[in-house]
Amino acid sequence: MTGPTVDSSRFVASLGVRPARTAVLVPKVKGWSWLAMFEGALAAQSRCWGGSANLLFPFSGDLKDRDLFWELADRFDADTFVIYEPTYADTQVILPTWHRSFMAKQRADFTKEHGAEVAEQFVAEMARHRTIEGHLDPAWLEPIRRRLAPLHHLPERWVLRSISGSSAPPGPIMDATTFNELPNPVWNPTTTQAGFTGRLLLTAALGRLTSGTREALAEREVALLPEELNQPLAWAGTVTNGRRPAAYTPPWGVANNGLSLYRRGASSHGVSALVVGDTPWDFALFYALRRMTGQAWWLPSWLRRNYAYMWELRHSLEYGPVEEGRTLAVVSASSQVARERGAADLTSISGKPLAAEALDWRDVLPDSPLRPFETDNQGRAQFFELVHGETLPLPTPIPKRVATAPETSMRWITDLEGADWTPIRNPALGIKLLNTSWYDSGNVRTSRDGIAYAGPNVITFADEGLESAVVRPSLRPAPVIGQLKDILEPSGWRVELSDKGIYASESAKLFGGVRDLAAALRDTSTRTMLDAYLAKTGPGQLLSDGRRYLSMKNLREILDSDSVKAALPSLLASKVVERGLILGCERCRQKAWYHLARITATFTCDRCHLEQEVEHSWGPVDEPPWFYRLAEVLYQFLTNHGDLPLLAVHDRFGGHPCVDQSYELDLSPAAGGKLEIDIFVSDGPRLWIGEATTSGEFDSGRLVKVAEVASLLDAYGVLLVTSKAQWSPRPYGASAFRRVREDRPAPRA
Repeated sequence: MTGPTVDSSRFVASLGVRPARTAVLVPKVKGWSWLAMFEGALAAQSRCWGGSANLLFPFSGDLKDRDLFWELADRFDADTFVIYEPTYADTQVILPTWHRSFMAKQRADFTKEHGAEVAEQFVAEMARHRTIEGHLDPAWLEPIRRRLAPLHHLPERWVLRSISGSSAPPGPIMDATTFNELPNPVWNPTTTQAGFTGRLLLTAALGRLTSGTREALAEREVALLPEELNQPLAWAGTVTNGRRPAAYTPPWGVANNGLSLYRRGASSHGVSALVVGDTPWDFALFYALRRMTGQAWWLPSWLRRNYAYMWELRHSLEYGPVEEGRTLAVVSASSQVARERGAADLTSISGKPLAAEALDWRDVLPDSPLRPFETDNQGRAQFFELVHGETLPLPTPIPKRVATAPETSMRWITDLEGADWTPIRNPALGIKLLNTSWYDSGNVRTSRDGIAYAGPNVITFADEGLESAVVRPSLRPAPVIGQLKDILEPSGWRVELSDKGIYASESAKLFGGVRDLAAALRDTSTRTMLDAYLAKTGPGQLLSDGRRYLSMKNLREILDSDSVKAALPSLLASKVVERGLILGCERCRQKAWYHLARITATFTCDRCHLEQEVEHSWGPVDEPPWFYRLAEVLYQFLTNHGDLPLLAVHDRFGGHPCVDQSYELDLSPAAGGKLEIDIFVSDGPRLWIGEATTSGEFDSGRLVKVAEVASLLDAYGVLLVTSKAQWSPRPYGASAFRRVREDRPAPRA
């Protein structure tokens, strides 16, 4: 709900330092093992600061249609997407047989044409060349840009950058081998156990130094400790429970230099998952769960025949979840049959009864995943002064645990998280909300937690320190209506409160805010009193203006005396109800209510404008009773059913942090016309829009318009609300929420 923080002179937020989060797309190459490609992509992350937490996704034509991709990507919230393009040096390790055959042919062909010496030079130069090039049509990237808002330049210029094991990673990823502080020596275990799968699992557990990373570390005089983990139980114990020599720093130690894991919000990792299945998506799910929750295992069908692996897996499944206070679940990304079978077979796996539940993968994804931040630099809440709705320059933090020479070659992401404000995650908003001269959408984005921006600054000078070079932007923590304007107005749309939106806004002000208004509407005594003012029959006087007015006697007919005595003073003080008299005009005979402030010894009739004495204009009684009138904006709010969308949002989202509700809005496109939409609410980074009806049905044509606006705004979902006990059996336009644009997923309804 719209909170006081955004409108007050102070804004509460935390600023933290972390590495760039990277989503790595791993292409499928005909004739190559996907296991080898994933192992190579993982190994390349050992050179990336924070690389052990980066996620891998199979890159295929159906990626955009996979719910698992969108759900993982939503929680992971990548700052940047890259594609893995192995070099010939990479294939020497991950695909040795193919590499030998291919290089032998190249050497033979060049020797035949140019001689042995030229052939050797050519083969040596090929080592750093890419074996594939993952050129992508920008239209393919558009759904990712619109829905996940990663760092990007203009859509037509957003080129997916590549990563390999032979060279430094592209910005904004930080090359961890350039830090002044490096572990020394670094242990680099490899294995021939279980073939491609064995290497992949070992790299997932410990990382692996690629040829490029080894060369970079050698230049820094870091000693390497190679070791073959070919004793079966040593390999299996390492990949299932991370067992390793305590004194050794594995490759992930290079990537995780100066970092620790933190979780924003409450812990939600009460489940440890065993992922079963043989596809790349099963491995991607396993690795994501392992990084996001800290504990997960993978069991492809062929490893069931590996005695050492099954031995160690039994031990891990039996004791690992218990030690962490978790339950065990079996999930699969590819096969419900495999999932059910895996849960049923756990007893045979462990040799003893082992409780585990077969769950859908959606049930084990954490709401608050573990994330790497610089140790003790993850951000602490602090006050920021607001001047005309914008903060003073932010004190952007700098890394303290790691450094580079020169200092300005350091790269990191600053996370800004508001205490009770989170912007909509939309690609248009980062540069609108964060004010700095040099930055564009390639340097700042709205994220799942707030706003993320790259450091130090776009332009730096070699002789200046990091404190001087760091960017210090200001922030405009706009409410949801302001963010909607930032998204739509550049395209010629006009966004403004509708009449009903104004009634809702002003009614909320009477009660002190949306939450207090919703609480009052849900309070039995207050709602009973409000409903009495709207009733066509009942206590009170119904005058010619169609309004009902209640006296103290009438109020006590509706509520008990104690409730009236408790509620009335505060309602009068906030002007929810107002005190006055019902007086009759001696000339035109109209009976009307007059506010106390308008009455002296005389009053002026509203209809015929005759000024007359007050005395005896109240009728035959000796003294007039006070009558209480409901505030006009609240009356209009209730008679126009403004409480229906407001309460629907409150009931659906009211208990969540960082919920901001706009009131009903009029949207006017540049081409003309106007569309009033009832619901706009940001549930953290997720935008919902919606419609409310008292009839239980919608016109399908209107829902098509709502779906188009939802698509235009890249809304996360659409909320449809009715005050009826159930929806009309007549179809009310659910088909409108099929894809209205083919370049992105349809909104949720």
